[in-house]
Amino acid sequence: MLTDLHQWSTIVALSLACAAITITITKARIFEEFRESIIRKSEWAGNLVSCSYCLSHWIAGILTILYRPNVLAGGVLVIDMAITMFIIVCISTLFTGQILKSIPFRTGPSIMDNEREDDDK
Repeated sequence: MLTDLHQWSTIVALSLACAAITITITKARIFEEFRESIIRKSEWAGNLVSCSYCLSHWIAGILTILYRPNVLAGGVLVIDMAITMFIIVCISTLFTGQILKSIPFRTGPSIMDNEREDDDK
């Protein structure tokens, strides 16, 4: 049974947060060193922090445990929470796809690096 609008707005907000967190960790330059160090330590964990879809499951799970949104009332809390987590993953994946299409993420030198090189000339 689906609940009120407040619960669904919570799901949408958590999905946006999940998308933003996963993109930041998996794509942003600020986490590049972090990703590389994880990859050196563990191939599995390296794949996890390099894949937005993979990481979104873990982030959605954490957000579901912390905020406990309840859009289903099936009677078995663990199953209801797991389904809610996958709803967040699904919506987050849609947001992530749109964000990645609209914001180019650079993996090379930053603009600041180019400006410093120009200043040295």
